[in-house]
Amino acid sequence: VKRITKLENQLSNSVLVQKIDGIEQMSNVLPVMFLMVAAVIIVIMLSRIVANDRMAIGVLKALGYSNLDVLSHYTKYALAIGLVGSTIGIIGGILLSGPLSQVFVSYFNIPFVTINVYYSFIFKAIILTSIFCIASGLLGARTVLHILPADSMRPEAPKSGKRILLERIGFFWRRLSFSWKMVIRNIMRTKRRFIFLVLGLALTYSINAVPLYMGEAMPTMFNLQYGEYQKMDYNIDFARPMNKNILKDLNQLIDTSKMEPKLEYPFELKNGWRKKAVNIIGMPRNTDFYEFRDMKDKEVYLSEKGIFVTEALAKLLGVTKGDYVTIKNFIPGKKDIKIEVSGVVKQYLGINAFMDLEAMQSLLVDKEMITGVSIASTDDIKEKLKDVKNIAAVRSSSDIQNAFLEYLDTMNIATKFYLLFGGILGFAIIYNATIIGISERNMEFASLRVLGFDKRDIYRMISKENTLMTVIAILLGIPLGMSMINGMAQSFSSEMITLPVIITPKIFIYAAIATISFVIIAQLATRKKIYNLNFIDALKSRIS
Repeated sequence: VKRITKLENQLSNSVLVQKIDGIEQMSNVLPVMFLMVAAVIIVIMLSRIVANDRMAIGVLKALGYSNLDVLSHYTKYALAIGLVGSTIGIIGGILLSGPLSQVFVSYFNIPFVTINVYYSFIFKAIILTSIFCIASGLLGARTVLHILPADSMRPEAPKSGKRILLERIGFFWRRLSFSWKMVIRNIMRTKRRFIFLVLGLALTYSINAVPLYMGEAMPTMFNLQYGEYQKMDYNIDFARPMNKNILKDLNQLIDTSKMEPKLEYPFELKNGWRKKAVNIIGMPRNTDFYEFRDMKDKEVYLSEKGIFVTEALAKLLGVTKGDYVTIKNFIPGKKDIKIEVSGVVKQYLGINAFMDLEAMQSLLVDKEMITGVSIASTDDIKEKLKDVKNIAAVRSSSDIQNAFLEYLDTMNIATKFYLLFGGILGFAIIYNATIIGISERNMEFASLRVLGFDKRDIYRMISKENTLMTVIAILLGIPLGMSMINGMAQSFSSEMITLPVIITPKIFIYAAIATISFVIIAQLATRKKIYNLNFIDALKSRIS
């Protein structure tokens, strides 16, 4: 037995645990965002139902029903939507749990897995959905409190009109077409609903931006870690510490363009009450295989006596450049030392500290002792060293890359699912808002037909409203998406993974394209509804 490693300190276990923790963090954030958008839709829908039932509500109040009775009646609509949606979601979640678990089984080579249904999570999901639905139901149906029985028996008086602010800006207002003036006036007449719709679409846009960011951040993180920060082709670990003269023997066995010794050994770093057991990696000060960058992305170099700590380790220990940490030595006969932190460097995968090889040998272990080598070679190193004694492991950068590409495939599937769900929410917002708007403005559209507008003109006018709303929502969604991306990066990051905050224009452009695409689909879905409107009946009706 050469070494006993605790389960929590094993790399593969740590990666799996951190990944599961990351999913747990996402599961605490994303459902709330989806429910917020769904709540916006319910508020708009219920407010319209209450407006249509104005006379019936007045009759009920005249018969003795209280405000609470009527309000609870309409809140039950929202609760019923939540319960039906929860039931469908629970069934879908149970059906998808198996395939998603198999993704982890295949990626992490888990020998077996048992899939259980945890009723506590089902209960929490129902409660959370019900809370959002009840809250949105109360908010959408609150106008029943202001309906008086006598007033409800006659048609609702039209809202008083007045000049809006934009009309006072003459040079701007005069340049607008009649249809655009109608669009802006209608928005100002229903400001509250417009604000709700814009917020809902802004949330949809930011929901689309988050999975796109994850799809961008993961490959970038890997490429930086194994393309810039670590540039070797192979890492060879010895079964036991060896003298550096072993390099001559290795050079005779394999063809390499570059070979560097390394010393990797576990120590405990302490700063006051804070401590963490990590591997300190020693390498030549002028190493060609490692590139270190500080938090300002400036290249830094190993010092003769100091130590570099990674960003995650610096946060755990609460240290910055210039502070001192104590290195507790587990090697018998070796003393603990205090050493200066000469820099905090970026490392996205893993948690380590780095020292100059000669300094590490003299201060912490034995002179000329190494535990492995890093090499650049096009040779099949694994095949050549498979029967060589004292070689514990040969790790290829290409193998790591292939494993990551497999993981990236699963990430892409998840990204597409999130984009689909976000798109469905955007579709639902626009579709419901348009249908409700058509129902409310039946008489207005009929009057426009009498004035000479055809169905295409009315359809274009509604499209302009939705276009303006979408543009404003996207502009609001950009800062909202940035804050959500920052929050996601912080919640997803852990000891083993530091997710970089990479905010590129491509993320927001693709999120805008996805949002606009579903808005267009929703707009096309309402086209038939507009073209089939019976404008004659609308003009005959006393109540629109």
